[in-house]
Amino acid sequence: MKRKSRTVLLGACLGTCAVAPALAVGGQPVKDFLSAEIKVLREQAAATRGLLGGLLGGGSGSELGQAVKYLGAAGSGIVYLQPDCSSSAIGTLGPDDHCLVVNPGTPVSFEYDDIGRLTIPGKSSKDIVCFWYTNFVYREFENPNSTPLVATLAYQPTVTLEAAALSDPRAVDPNTGLPYNGKIDLGSMGSHTVTRTLQAGDIDADNQQYSRTCIGGYTKASFTDPQGFGLPPDLADRLFKEPMTFHINIRGYASGVGSALLFANARFLGD
Repeated sequence: MKRKSRTVLLGACLGTCAVAPALAVGGQPVKDFLSAEIKVLREQAAATRGLLGGLLGGGSGSELGQAVKYLGAAGSGIVYLQPDCSSSAIGTLGPDDHCLVVNPGTPVSFEYDDIGRLTIPGKSSKDIVCFWYTNFVYREFENPNSTPLVATLAYQPTVTLEAAALSDPRAVDPNTGLPYNGKIDLGSMGSHTVTRTLQAGDIDADNQQYSRTCIGGYTKASFTDPQGFGLPPDLADRLFKEPMTFHINIRGYASGVGSALLFANARFLGD
């Protein structure tokens, strides 16, 4: 029996994002996992409002008259969650594609980094980098058991920034005290989580295509914010003067998933 689908979108962070907590592992209750995601989203919203200052409340004219530059686009490889990852079942994988064998009764976490990338030359943008992100999430829940099953799919696309300035010894994460070692995880770009209770024999399929567009972006101010990335001002200036490489990652968690197909496309903008 196919049950009516009701997808829950937990939203996308508006500006600078904290890195989401480690994805759930088998045995962690679904409610605990969802509560942790909601907590992080609330923290992200609060941080965004702080970085934007009066923009959300009373407005700001600091961006007035600045032209938008298109910096390029990148697409991720496809992440397949399938009962059979053989070429006869799914075809030939592309260089950035990945396939993970899944069983509806066995929860799994997955993390595929650098499955899409774009390098922009130095001085491509003066002060800001923004993303327009379009995500594609197809999933099929199924319950082969004789008892009810709680099914969950969490999809989390992220972007990692790599730049020479981030290898400077002074480039240190203020939250952890650890060096960035050349890379900063900029956080989630439109995460999506859905959970469903399936009765015995149920199948529930859904196809989501949605976008996350830039509001705050990543500016010199957000890179130097001591509550954000905490870079010294001269390193933030250097960051925009030298090449920057953006890596697309896809991470997630699946339980009760018979099959899924996940990927993302991103357009990068500056000023």
